[in-house]
Amino acid sequence: MDREPGPGAGRAAAWAPAAAVYLAAAFLLGIAVYSADDYWYSTFMDGSLGEYLELLRYHYEAFNGRVLVHVAAQLILHCGNWLFALAGTALGLWMPLSACLSAGLERRLVPCCLLVFGAGVLVMPGGMLTRGYLWVSAFCNYVLPTAMNCGLILMLDRLTRGGRPSAPSALALALLSFLCGATTEQSGFVALCLALYFCVLCLARCRRSLPAALLAAAASLAGLLTIFLSPATQARFASEAGATSLTSLFESVARGLEGQARLLGSGRSTAVLLAALFVLSGLSLRREGRRRWMFFACLVPAAAALAAPFCPEGVLPALYAGVFVSMALVSAALILSRRRVQALLTLSALASVCVMLPTNTVGERILLPFYLYSLAAASIPAAELLGRMGRKPALGAMAACALAVLALRAPLFSGCWGNYQVESLNRRYAREAAGTGELYYCMDYDMDYTHDKAFTNGYCYVYWLESAGFDESKVSVYFYSSELPAVYAGGERLTSPALRGADGGWLLPLRGIVEALGGTVEVLDGGLTVQLDGTRWDISYPAWGEALLTGGDIPLSVELSTNYFQTCLAEAAFTEGLGLRVDVDGDVITVSRTGR
Repeated sequence: MDREPGPGAGRAAAWAPAAAVYLAAAFLLGIAVYSADDYWYSTFMDGSLGEYLELLRYHYEAFNGRVLVHVAAQLILHCGNWLFALAGTALGLWMPLSACLSAGLERRLVPCCLLVFGAGVLVMPGGMLTRGYLWVSAFCNYVLPTAMNCGLILMLDRLTRGGRPSAPSALALALLSFLCGATTEQSGFVALCLALYFCVLCLARCRRSLPAALLAAAASLAGLLTIFLSPATQARFASEAGATSLTSLFESVARGLEGQARLLGSGRSTAVLLAALFVLSGLSLRREGRRRWMFFACLVPAAAALAAPFCPEGVLPALYAGVFVSMALVSAALILSRRRVQALLTLSALASVCVMLPTNTVGERILLPFYLYSLAAASIPAAELLGRMGRKPALGAMAACALAVLALRAPLFSGCWGNYQVESLNRRYAREAAGTGELYYCMDYDMDYTHDKAFTNGYCYVYWLESAGFDESKVSVYFYSSELPAVYAGGERLTSPALRGADGGWLLPLRGIVEALGGTVEVLDGGLTVQLDGTRWDISYPAWGEALLTGGDIPLSVELSTNYFQTCLAEAAFTEGLGLRVDVDGDVITVSRTGR
């Protein structure tokens, strides 16, 4: 009988499952499509050095103070997806590897830890993955700082074990701490908290190491101040927090907890991760000689986390408040049991959520650090659990884990590959448009696997044109889709296709149709004014996705597009409101005056 414990270090069979998972993640990063802020950041390095520095100054003063982390995004977007795949894979490996090194995990358990972390990344909630991890700008804002803080834990753990650090070590610590503080507000506060923890630890155990911890705290605070000294950050913080009194601050925290709880509760993989974190932490406490009741106590928040996706929304804030308090208590117990790194990663996850509560900031990408810190914390005891199995059972479990994850995410790979092909087509058309002046943009992205695109947001549209090297006034852009019909009015094809309405009908582009038929569209505060054939219609937006036309005998309420940078209204707005004729013939819709 094979009694060798664990998978064994250096064996190809032990590393193969982890390699398969990380190669799959690298493939996803390599085919990720640009979206939202990516279009703007991809243009920063196209000009001269002086122009680049001016853009950085403008970004810092008018946009936000996260210049340092956005430099990384600008570099990746300038070089292309090969750098995103390389950097993303490296950081995905570094987070669990730094956790292994910090925790002193046996070498033979490293592939287990890497596999658990990599598998957890692939099975994270779909929106968090596609609109966070695979979005270059969000990746640099939230994944990169998380990896840096994991490195900070490792460095602080090593440098505070005995004596003063050497000059090179102190310089490296100061630089890393400053960068952790200067990337985002979220990571900056986490870095400061980590440094302060080690200050307290040094005061209690080894005062000779205190200078290293104080240096890290000062450097991280200095980095954090660079963000808050930005006028844009100050304005954004004031508007997001809206805390003019202690009462309003508590109200903002309550709203933030409600929003984050709702988002956390919608992801079953997050629920499974938190449940696993509590169970594995309970097993760690039990192995370290603590009383058995601690393990059973950890089962209570684990059950609460698992129940979250099935609970009413009104219950979620209280449920997650209990989960967060449990994370703090479990972390304290882990620290007392000398499971310091596991505890610090759990506390970092908790801090990354709590620091965003006063500003009522909620979003899938905002919760990325929480998920990644929790995953890194769970990877350590999970690897130890695999290591206590026999070699063959452990290898079988690792292989099964990798195969299950890849099979589960097959639709994701298919959707991302489809979007990559559409992106490649648009890049080809952009090259061809340099000589024709007519630029075609395919809209056939599957929006379940990407974020804002040029056809979903006017901001994206403007910067997409700039990133493609075009002036909006000097190129005709035709949006098209193989699934959406083209629209003709006044004998010409409009630049916008029709969109599918909620009732199955078509939403048609208002400005293009009116102007093609000789009318005018004037933009006013809160609506539009349309004049056509001597008739004036005022259009307002009483509710999301709804337009109200007034000016005729009876006000007309119709559906309004919510995912398009142009105003698209339901057919009734043109037939019953503007008195036009709409003919649908296969993949062509023709709009004309009645009787023509």
